[in-house]
Amino acid sequence: MRSGRPWQASTDWVMQRPRNKVLGQPAGFLLILVISLCTLLSPSSAQTKHQTPAAPDRSSSSATQSWNQIPIPPLHPFHPQEPRRVELPNGLVIFLQEDHELPLIDGRIRIRGGVRDEPADKAGLEIIYADVWRTGGTKSKTGDELDDLLEMRAARVEASPGIDSTSLGWSSLKEDFDRVLPVVLDLLQNPEFRQDKIDLSRQQLLSIILRRNDDAGEIAQREATRIAYGRDNPYARVPEYYSVAAITRDDLLQWHKRTFAANNMILGITGDLIPQSWKEN
Repeated sequence: MRSGRPWQASTDWVMQRPRNKVLGQPAGFLLILVISLCTLLSPSSAQTKHQTPAAPDRSSSSATQSWNQIPIPPLHPFHPQEPRRVELPNGLVIFLQEDHELPLIDGRIRIRGGVRDEPADKAGLEIIYADVWRTGGTKSKTGDELDDLLEMRAARVEASPGIDSTSLGWSSLKEDFDRVLPVVLDLLQNPEFRQDKIDLSRQQLLSIILRRNDDAGEIAQREATRIAYGRDNPYARVPEYYSVAAITRDDLLQWHKRTFAANNMILGITGDLIPQSWKEN
């Protein structure tokens, strides 16, 4: 019996043929497989499955230009204002920069002499010096009294250590500047370095030494600096228990006397000020 489906016509005779020794059941399935493969691999089928991809549209190439062909508008001209430089007869250099946006006046004094210049057996001297310079007050006012005076006027005066210099900076309203500047001058000329503040700063520094190995990043930075400069190099020196314990009040006074000089400082002032009047004063 022939099937009414045309695609079966080529295989019906195989299924209806009796089995014999020459053409057994395995051979019959093999023949069906060969016929099926021939049908699938016919030229018409291959043409359908393996069509040539369409060529890309070259019309859009102009939209994908190289980044260096993108037009860039010119930048607006930028001409920063240069500070005025004034050098006094005593060697002090002053830089004045006007900024009238807010009624504030900020200043900073940088004094040559920092951590790299302190004695090796008293490493940590610069850190304690900068701290107690401000907290120790002056001969006329304690550090706590200076705190009250400055807080009432929303002003600040702070000292900070550095590798090659020590800084004393301040910030205040323009209307309070005449009251804050005398505090800065008093700290420069009459620092007291009171013993109780020295002891407090020493204890704080010792606690920092105690915890300095708690941070892996700090360990890596310290040891990398020692490898780069050498363990005994001033740039790789770190405070130790024995060096901090050896620092005395007389050391701080002598350090200040050694570094505080007009030709060893630079003063920078910026804010709502008139440089010409400053130059005259």
